[in-house]
Amino acid sequence: MNGGILPLLLICATIGLALSLAGQRQAWIGAGAVAAAALLTSLIPIAESGSGIAFAGLWISMIVTAAMVYLPRDWPTHWAIPVAVIGGGWAGAVASLSEMRWALVLALPLSLLFMLGRLIISRGYGVAVKVAASWMIAISSLSLFVSMMPHPGYVPDHME
Repeated sequence: MNGGILPLLLICATIGLALSLAGQRQAWIGAGAVAAAALLTSLIPIAESGSGIAFAGLWISMIVTAAMVYLPRDWPTHWAIPVAVIGGGWAGAVASLSEMRWALVLALPLSLLFMLGRLIISRGYGVAVKVAASWMIAISSLSLFVSMMPHPGYVPDHME
């Protein structure tokens, strides 16, 4: 789970879900902020030894961002831009670490998921956004904890 384009797709989609509860202006600024933060951070070279920190930061950021959907209505508006910048920064760090800058460019449009989320919420089906956010919390929690726990099958001498 800590490889490929999937973590980048998930964090961008989660940011899009959280931005769907923000005001129109904050959502668009947040989408721009996630792109700017991700692209700028992806230009910073990150050593391979920082992979654990980068992925842990990405998964924790994803949990916090998805939890924003459950806060009272005015909270996401105030925190939309900082959460987008933090999530974008971790996405950029992971993209830099795994040399997947082009994958990051492909993943960033998912932060525009807030447009669909706002439409769903306006029609009275806001629970669908909360369910999707719950899935993101579950995925990121499992990815975080599985990567932190040693498993016999993941030890390099057992994989040969």
